[in-house]
Amino acid sequence: MKKIAYVLIIIPAILVILRYSANDEPDPGVITELTYNVTYRYDIKGGDNYYNIESFLPLNDFRQSIDVAPSALLSSDMMQSDRDSNRLMIWRGSTETDTTISFQYSVKTRHVDFNIDQNLKLGESAVSEQQQYLESSNTIQADHPDIRESTDRFLLDSPDSINELAETLFEYVEQIPTVRNGMATDALACYQARACSEEGKSRLLTALFRSAGIPAREAGGLVLTDEKKGTVDYWMQAYIGDEWVSFDPERSHFAELPATHLELFRGDHNIVTYADVGSINSFYDIKRERQNDYTSYAIFDIWKLIDDDRLPFRPVMVLLLLPLGAYIVAISTNVVGFKTYGVFLPVLIAFSFLDMGLIQGLIFFTVIIALISFMSFPLERWGILHTPKIVCLLTVVSLYCLSAVEIFFITGWVAPSATLTFPIIILTLISERFAQKVEEESLKDALFVYGQTIIVTLSCFWILSANVIQHFFITFPETLLAIAGLSLLLGEWIGLQLFEYTRFSKIDEEVSYVK
Repeated sequence: MKKIAYVLIIIPAILVILRYSANDEPDPGVITELTYNVTYRYDIKGGDNYYNIESFLPLNDFRQSIDVAPSALLSSDMMQSDRDSNRLMIWRGSTETDTTISFQYSVKTRHVDFNIDQNLKLGESAVSEQQQYLESSNTIQADHPDIRESTDRFLLDSPDSINELAETLFEYVEQIPTVRNGMATDALACYQARACSEEGKSRLLTALFRSAGIPAREAGGLVLTDEKKGTVDYWMQAYIGDEWVSFDPERSHFAELPATHLELFRGDHNIVTYADVGSINSFYDIKRERQNDYTSYAIFDIWKLIDDDRLPFRPVMVLLLLPLGAYIVAISTNVVGFKTYGVFLPVLIAFSFLDMGLIQGLIFFTVIIALISFMSFPLERWGILHTPKIVCLLTVVSLYCLSAVEIFFITGWVAPSATLTFPIIILTLISERFAQKVEEESLKDALFVYGQTIIVTLSCFWILSANVIQHFFITFPETLLAIAGLSLLLGEWIGLQLFEYTRFSKIDEEVSYVK
């Protein structure tokens, strides 16, 4: 059996070494990065026309990193300028023949969630430096009577809380049907027609925020998909607290900006401006590319399947890391001497904490254990049979879960976009194990095992939440064979557990004393 274990360990080790050595990069990393290559393309019809094309180049900030080839920025037919904190590119010239102008850059982005202070009241944000974003304009008619009347109605529902008002305004604009024919592109037209373009929805939400006394501005760019696009996408930002918070009513993103959103400009601008051009065709070509340096000798490339939307990232990550988590639990119980509620439950609880957040998950889990402990005494005194008792306890836990999730969302502890079905199911399952432990042994023993389960769960959480670990197992899935081999070796462990050394040390002292 040891030979089989060694084979299972050696084979993946050789494969990983081969794949690593086949990489020519000077300093390869384990973490793979998703990069989007964006190309602006303008096809100009030749003639005597003078062309003047203006467009925006995205800026580097805390959520997006732009890489442009120096030669592209030094092109003789392109100029750069700043406009309202935006980076403007300008192409000017004339051509007698058909000409194509193209400009390319790569971008890396990340998802950002904004936490709005639940206690923040209207009038408490510092808006003195943002006065320009409270004014009305030709396309954002914040002071129009219809817009103001609508805002006053919303203020009656949430007179103090900025978060509640933001939710009300967002939900109102979100439910407006979107039309694609270019109609109703300004705020007032969108409000009156009750149907408008994507640009009109972002302008309407901006106007409603401004009318309520909250600085707001339009924003836009490209929703990054692996395709050619002829138009840009729009969202908006509101100045809440001391930061600009993003809202995308078209794609239902409240106080968040996904990694797929590339911001090109801020403010009420046209993304491309043409002047003195007879005929022009423009589009944006977006190509998605993952920097995976270890494709050589790979049995199959899981990253490619994920990027091609043939496999979902989250379930794949859970399946690949589940054996590693179980092995951590096995070491904790067989070698260290911890007692836990099952082998897989601590790992599944760790994954649920990844979805909910560590602090939120610990509080959620601890309250469930406290409820079961409190409810066990009357049920035991009434002589309720085991199965009906479990049903009663799970009913109480389910009601608590519904209330807790609502509280989490209201307080902003958990993002509204979070999916909590999996964490709730896992934590409900362990509540049954805990209740059974209380009935078969005692509350003290059940709490003792609960404490050890939490320690093992935290160990799993800190290891499995590391990006290096997640990317390593997705890049080198053959490592699972090594986990199986190590588990076979662990199965022959016959030594003392670490906790047993403390227990038997006293016996050794007594034996030494007798001798």
